[in-house]
Amino acid sequence: VEADALSCPMIELVPLPPSEALNQALNQLVLYDAVLLTSAVAIRFLMQQAQALEIPRTSLESVYWGVVGPKTQANLETYGLQASLLPERYD
Repeated sequence: VEADALSCPMIELVPLPPSEALNQALNQLVLYDAVLLTSAVAIRFLMQQAQALEIPRTSLESVYWGVVGPKTQANLETYGLQASLLPERYD
């Protein structure tokens, strides 16, 4: 049997509309014990908003970042940040 594969994405990921709650949380990162990141998309949108708000690099570096797996860890590292929490199992 011969077939042709067709790629047809059905999901479009877009950032949330501006949120005062997110902006306030980003401006007060030093008050949080930890931030858990669950996807590369979440990391990208969070870092874009942090950049737009001109969050100081020192504030981002002071956060205890948690990630759900090696792919989110690698994505966080592309922003020069290190994950402090990475689960041993992913199943």
